[in-house]
Amino acid sequence: MDVAIRFADVLRKLQAARLAEAEALGDLAAVLSSGGSAPLPLLAAATSQMNGEPCYLSAKQLAERIPYTEASIRNMVSSGELVEGRHYFKRRRKIMFSWQAMRDWVEQQSVAETAALPLVRNRRNGHPE
Repeated sequence: MDVAIRFADVLRKLQAARLAEAEALGDLAAVLSSGGSAPLPLLAAATSQMNGEPCYLSAKQLAERIPYTEASIRNMVSSGELVEGRHYFKRRRKIMFSWQAMRDWVEQQSVAETAALPLVRNRRNGHPE
């Protein structure tokens, strides 16, 4: 790839990041100047700008939002069903799940499961019922 094209692409990404940061700082200044004060955990929590939902969740928080237990979620991580870098990220041995990616995964799973229902086998004889 040409260096000039790569440079332009990186510069575009940097400008978009700066714009998002400036908008967030403007929102923060507006809240603080209106006399309100946000609690520190609320400021520290990463939230999406679109709808105020958290961007990243712990396994416990994720288990509260989707119909899987925390143990099931950890099993899906260890089995490779949930992919690092797509569904979750690791920082300092902490696993953070991307809420948007997990919503997409749940919705994709539910569509795939209804499309192909497996045959149920009787445990006694091993034949389909």
